[in-house]
Amino acid sequence: MPSVFLCYSQFAGAEPGVWEYTQAETLYRPADPSVGFYFRPYALGGTAIGGTNLGRWHLVCSLASPPQSYLSSYGDSHEYVGGSGELYDATTGAAIVRTLYPADALGMYPVWRLFPCGCQSTPR
Repeated sequence: MPSVFLCYSQFAGAEPGVWEYTQAETLYRPADPSVGFYFRPYALGGTAIGGTNLGRWHLVCSLASPPQSYLSSYGDSHEYVGGSGELYDATTGAAIVRTLYPADALGMYPVWRLFPCGCQSTPR
């Protein structure tokens, strides 16, 4: 049975947990995480030692602030990482999520990237 990653907390350092797919379907609520629902983790480029890595991507439950020396901020790139670490562009990823939403989109993780000059992407 496949497994998926979910988050419950956005506290700094919180790591995604892994659930069997059928249990994740029950836990997942595509809502504002601040109200206490499980949500999909964010995918960031690069890997972390001992972290939740999918291919060349690292899953996190909260986004750390960029170093002060950077004139940038994290923003939603509208891309997705699949459960095997494959990257989907914005158009393909959105089509997959729309087609499979809500439960089957659990294995699709939104990619957040550092955008220069503090520029943010547009909301999904």
